Amino acid sequence: MCDGCGLPASPEHIAARMERLELVTRFRPIHIHLLFVAFDPMPRLEDDFYKPPESRDFFDSFLSAMNISPDAEGRGPHLETAEKISPQAESTGRDAGPAMLLEFQRRGYYLTYLSECPVTPEHSANVHAAQRSRDQDQLQRLKPTEGESGSAGLKPGPPRRSETSTHGTTNVEVKREVTNLGITHDAANLGISRGAANLGIDGTQVSAARECISRLAPTLLKRIRFNYRPKHVVLLGGHLSPLIGVFEDAGLGPLLLLDRGAPLTIPGTGDGSSLALFRRAVNIETPFATTSSGL
Repeated sequence: MCDGCGLPASPEHIAARMERLELVTRFRPIHIHLLFVAFDPMPRLEDDFYKPPESRDFFDSFLSAMNISPDAEGRGPHLETAEKISPQAESTGRDAGPAMLLEFQRRGYYLTYLSECPVTPEHSANVHAAQRSRDQDQLQRLKPTEGESGSAGLKPGPPRRSETSTHGTTNVEVKREVTNLGITHDAANLGISRGAANLGIDGTQVSAARECISRLAPTLLKRIRFNYRPKHVVLLGGHLSPLIGVFEDAGLGPLLLLDRGAPLTIPGTGDGSSLALFRRAVNIETPFATTSSGL
């Protein structure tokens, strides 16, 4: 069982999980000022944010939005304006990735994920397999034995819908977990329609988001409360919109930095207006001299 996604996993999956943990540990601040929460990491380990990645689209856009970019002369990261980074700076940035990550750490920034393992077709298959296994175990426990049926003068009949429903079985487990965190069953079960239809998320994405959030939200909240303890939390991407209600019901709503009540979207490099809005939302102009990272 993988502790990053909560599903049965192969030795290769566990090995990749351990390597991601080693990578992220190198750049974790002692005190987290801004905790960024994305849906899941990149599918390829080579593209992990903390490696730094071979595929730079997310890495460059995110750090540029955070006002962290490589110095054009190769002297390391420096603060940029909201203007587009020059091609020369982008080229230099491919060699300055570790220095940029150190600056990210120095400011007290930290990136984590709802699912700490990539959500892939294999992931979905494992989810369904785990649910089927739980259903079969529960049905076996609920099914009367021949002796029990005869002594009661009853014939074995089909189980009730609540006993066969995968959705119901999963919700029972989620409810049991989130009750200890002070989250209502409705919040954990999400009603993911809360804002999802207005975010341009298709049915497949909604299904994957619903499953992951209902299963992993309790673990994320525990990590935030007892491990990360950030000053603020920034949700990245419309997939995580239902988490807003979960945070509020758990008493963690004040930690969230939102864009007009919704999760933030990382702007593309050169999109000046969106970049300014993003930076204003996370208040990155705040001086960072008091942020302790242990460096």
